[in-house]
Amino acid sequence: MTICHQQRELRKLRNYGYRSLVGLLLFVLASTLFLGSGVLASGVLTDPLELAGFIDQRMTEKMDEYHIPGAVVAVVKDGEVVFTAGYGYADIDRSLPVDPGQTLFRPGSVSKVLAWTAVLQLVEQGRLDLDADVNTYLDFTIPDQLKSGATAEPITLRHLMTHTPGFEDVLDGLFFLSEDMSPPLGEALQRFLPARVWPPGELLAYSNYGTALAGYIVERVSGQEFADYVEEHIFTPLNMEASTFRQPLPESMANDLARGYKYSDERYHEGSFEFIPMSPAGAMSTTAVDMAQFMLMQVQQGRYDEAQILSEETVATMHQRQYASHPSLDGVTLGMFESTVNGRRVVAHNGATMLYYTHLFLVPEEQFGFFISASGGDVGDVLQMQEQLFQALMDEAYPTAPRSVPRQAAGAGQRLTSYLGEYHPTRMNFSGPEKFLGLLGAIRVQRSEDDLLLVNLGGESHEFAEVEPGVYQNVKINERPPVRRIAFVEGPSGTPLLSIGTATFTPAPWYGTLSLLAALGAAALGLLLISILGWLIAAIRRKRRRRFTRSRPGPVGQGTARWAAILFFMTALAFFAGIILVFSDIDPAYGVPNMVFGIVPAFMGFINVLPWVLLGLGAVMVLFTLLAWRSHFWNWLGRVHYTLVTVSVLGLLWVLWFTNQFSL
Repeated sequence: MTICHQQRELRKLRNYGYRSLVGLLLFVLASTLFLGSGVLASGVLTDPLELAGFIDQRMTEKMDEYHIPGAVVAVVKDGEVVFTAGYGYADIDRSLPVDPGQTLFRPGSVSKVLAWTAVLQLVEQGRLDLDADVNTYLDFTIPDQLKSGATAEPITLRHLMTHTPGFEDVLDGLFFLSEDMSPPLGEALQRFLPARVWPPGELLAYSNYGTALAGYIVERVSGQEFADYVEEHIFTPLNMEASTFRQPLPESMANDLARGYKYSDERYHEGSFEFIPMSPAGAMSTTAVDMAQFMLMQVQQGRYDEAQILSEETVATMHQRQYASHPSLDGVTLGMFESTVNGRRVVAHNGATMLYYTHLFLVPEEQFGFFISASGGDVGDVLQMQEQLFQALMDEAYPTAPRSVPRQAAGAGQRLTSYLGEYHPTRMNFSGPEKFLGLLGAIRVQRSEDDLLLVNLGGESHEFAEVEPGVYQNVKINERPPVRRIAFVEGPSGTPLLSIGTATFTPAPWYGTLSLLAALGAAALGLLLISILGWLIAAIRRKRRRRFTRSRPGPVGQGTARWAAILFFMTALAFFAGIILVFSDIDPAYGVPNMVFGIVPAFMGFINVLPWVLLGLGAVMVLFTLLAWRSHFWNWLGRVHYTLVTVSVLGLLWVLWFTNQFSL
């Protein structure tokens, strides 16, 4: 071998070494990128032992922390059920463990996904049109008039599926504790018809009524009761033998239902079966194994084993975004809610009855589904725990690098001025006395010391930095905050709407802010109490003086004017005491007032009349105020005082009027 040849061979070896080194570096780089994107993800989703250990540890910790007596989990991936498990007890008294294939849970609003599946089956058959007026399919009429008096466009099935029909939220008729009290679906829809508040398609306001209406349309068009239709066309082909919408449960299933519990006073309280007349919106009972089969159908483009219950095109459409208040925020599909988790698009739905709390997560591009349901604990804590478990699983399977902390754009401090104030949820009651419950969900938007947007969410303050005009990101983005991004969009009337995820909030009018209403109520009751005490002390002093001097009586009506104010105060106390009694009559097994279940106390009729009594007494006080100035009751200071009392009374009457307490 010559020197030249040796040199050529050495160059070849060096070049081969360089190429090998470059290839190795490229492989490491590609692997890193793929790991970051999840293509070469952790085996937690494909290794049953690793997955079981991962979930078991977290479930055990959280169930103890949140007093959850029983729960189930199911995971599907790449066409297989890779994990199902039951935790805790289905029946504490009998020490009966939860069985993921036998124990029934009630997933609440996750039932809606089954209802939307039924609707889309009939759309595929040409028997339903997503964009036709729903009145076409009904035996009663949804009126075309909004609460404002304006005439609105017809509501369609697409509006119902995207929660944009514009209905107000109604608490009446959602739950009952006996079959006798629970009306059939069609009767319930007519009895509890909500007002139309928003034009259809413009604002998202989650609607149980809308889903129930769609389920009734399935009944009308198919000629089958909703429970029968779902059983024949969804449960049977998907081999979901332990699932039903029937209420009460069939005898063959009744003993398999996990008992629903609430933990209070250091013990568990057992609730009874919850009857849901709006059944398509939340009445399903099912097992984790059955829901695993449903998830497989969803992530496999409508197919489960040999059954194809929806076409690939329909499932793809079902998972596509149909509505979003802002392009930068999460939106809603045909029946589910989208989000982005670790770079993956997720379509999901949660659900809650008074006893059971559930989440269903689908990651279609990864053919991954996660289902979790539990009884007991606080609804907010348990639903948040379920979201955190899914997030932890995504972190393990599809890890991502930390996101950069958002920086406030120049001039953002000046721009946010137009967004400050109080906002009320679009999902609330507007025409009945339940309105005040919605006002309790008001959100206050303020300016922080650093010129960031300060928003109070769930009792905690969060700071948001502007990342584009009208769009704000949580500055603690890497701490997994409950809300990562919010946006302000122009509403139908030109005013800014606050969008938080898929929830929408409208700006509160100055005369209807929670702070003003609370101040008016407190000022009226406080001033009345002080005035009555003052009048009582003055009366005692006058009585003592009369022992020694003969004082002239005041003008006729002067004492009656005071008695009108005293009676107003006593009536107001009776009204608010009655309301407090009603809402403090809480069943320990459900954690909500019995009134939610239609169990109304005998004195409620009397309480409903009191606002009208207050209105009459307020009118009397106004007349006496005018008379006081005309007939010179008291001295000028006394007349000013009585006028202020009357004005405060009018303020309290405004509070009652604004919150619809004059509804009988």
